Amino acid sequence: MSYSRLIIATGAEQRVLPETRPLDGVWTLDDSLGLRSALRAAGKVVVVGAGFIASEIASSARSLGTEVTIVEAAAVPLVRAVGEPVGEALAGPHGRNGTRLICGVQVERIVGDERVQAVGLSSGRWWRPTWWSWELAQCRRRTG
Repeated sequence: MSYSRLIIATGAEQRVLPETRPLDGVWTLDDSLGLRSALRAAGKVVVVGAGFIASEIASSARSLGTEVTIVEAAAVPLVRAVGEPVGEALAGPHGRNGTRLICGVQVERIVGDERVQAVGLSSGRWWRPTWWSWELAQCRRRTG
């Protein structure tokens, strides 16, 4: 099959982290117009999830010179969508481009008053981003 452009539109709905009030630095689709300038200004970015959308956000942020950490709950990115071998292959560019990829851990806590100040992981580690992405990056397949 040949094509000049490819669009994969599977449909999705966003996930919302339970018991989290709106904080500056947590972005939604409505905020996407200001995304590029926010990524340019950020020093450190934490992206939760290593799916297609999250990986694009991470890649864009990295290309703008931002330090990026991806936190993925699964042992291999995209394992449910494409399987382990392809997921591992798709994870490769993150490391080659300087993005830190942490797999097999979950976000357990977000600390901050009006802005995210720290992200607590199930591994016991804490990250202190200057910018944070959850709602835009986290979605689940809509199948009906």
